[in-house]
Amino acid sequence: MNVMLIGIGALGCYTLGAVGQAIRIRGGEASKNNVLGITALAAVFHTFMLYITIHTPEGINLGVFTIASLIMLMVTLVVLFSSLKKQSEGLLILVLPLTIVSVLAVLFTPLDHYIWRPPSMMVAHILISAMAYGILMAASCQSLLLSYQEHQLRKHCQRRLLKALPSLQTMERLMFEFLV
Repeated sequence: MNVMLIGIGALGCYTLGAVGQAIRIRGGEASKNNVLGITALAAVFHTFMLYITIHTPEGINLGVFTIASLIMLMVTLVVLFSSLKKQSEGLLILVLPLTIVSVLAVLFTPLDHYIWRPPSMMVAHILISAMAYGILMAASCQSLLLSYQEHQLRKHCQRRLLKALPSLQTMERLMFEFLV
């Protein structure tokens, strides 16, 4: 299957998810379930695109942009799974544009680094490292939103983004859950 077509599917769904989340923040009629569903579909497209990009006849492609896209996929999945139990979908407004950029980088920049027949433990190490970086990046996005929220509350400024985010206590608890 063509990597470009799958990548375009991922880009389209990620863009729809980001627009839907922006509409939700502005107080529009976008449903949380619709935004999460379209983002989950984008993550499926993204996973297939990365699988085809990483597993090639030349070996395992561990290029910089490929690994960055894998990390952004992990960040997106962490936010999606955490939003099933907690109100963390506000993070999507930061995560989805970065994920879109990473998919574009994989599709349009041919910086590849192939390893021929790597040991399975090395591949497991790379995947676990990407997952760890993804969780840390989700926590850093959460801390940026938490800092912004605290700053806006101290200035007594009520913006739509501030109203769309959960309480400070919930945001702080969620950030520490990402780290632990």
